[in-house]
Amino acid sequence: MKYVLGMLGVILVVVLAIILISRGGNKDKPPAGQQGKRVVKVSEQAKQGTSVQFTTQGKLVGEVERRAIRITITQEERKLDILTGYEEAVERTQVYPNTQAAYETFMTALDYAGLSRERKALTNDERAVCPMGRRYIYELKEYSQELIRLWDTSCGNKWGTFGGDEKNVRQLFQAQIPEYAKQIKGVKLN
Repeated sequence: MKYVLGMLGVILVVVLAIILISRGGNKDKPPAGQQGKRVVKVSEQAKQGTSVQFTTQGKLVGEVERRAIRITITQEERKLDILTGYEEAVERTQVYPNTQAAYETFMTALDYAGLSRERKALTNDERAVCPMGRRYIYELKEYSQELIRLWDTSCGNKWGTFGGDEKNVRQLFQAQIPEYAKQIKGVKLN
């Protein structure tokens, strides 16, 4: 009888150990396809020293004709930069104030729109992809450390690493700049 109860106890302990390991063993592992990547929840980064950027780069043209538009949002300010050349020198800037509450709300909206959602790209070198279209760069930084840097193009879903809702994210950024369409009037991206 002692032998039977001892064996049942050992079997029960083994079954419980298997259940606990299978349920709790994957908590620290990133989702499949994201091993080695830091998973970032955007809304948790709405703090001092962080910024989110959205850059729209125009088609590949000569250095003098090249333009890009960059929107940078922090808890203190919302900034629109018109950039020129491939080094993206600032041609002109417009800055607007921001508040912590507005920043937190914006970052939460970016979370829902999938700003940190990544997909596998056909190439990691975005420089010459979609040369006659536009490239979109999505970034989240903490001071100078890059937490997220994803990209997409106007040439279809097969290119780029950005896996979120690109239209929604672009509109969220553009809505942060008063009279955005008026501000970028005359900037030729294509």
